Amino acid sequence: MIYIVFSDVHSNLEALHAFIEKIQSITHDKKVFLGDAVGYGADPNACVDWIRENADIILAGNHDYAVAGKTDFTYFNSHAYAACIWTRQELTEENKLFLSSLPVIKEED
Repeated sequence: MIYIVFSDVHSNLEALHAFIEKIQSITHDKKVFLGDAVGYGADPNACVDWIRENADIILAGNHDYAVAGKTDFTYFNSHAYAACIWTRQELTEENKLFLSSLPVIKEED
């Protein structure tokens, strides 16, 4: 099987679009996302929506859990902390629930 493994989108829709364009020419069986859909960028909902709809395996990152209220983020640097507060206000409830439901470990086959 051929996997495309990616992570650390951090709400950066422009970078996600560049990634999507790049992988269109790569034959693959599954897309595996290793976490941090949200973070510093301005488009958390669009990024979470695309990942949720297109990745076959999705794990949570520390920013995902922080935004969903599942982990402490007081240790984040000031920029990451501010981004977390802002993202919590911007995310839809559906996307918050989705992020909070993600595992950090998944075993398959």
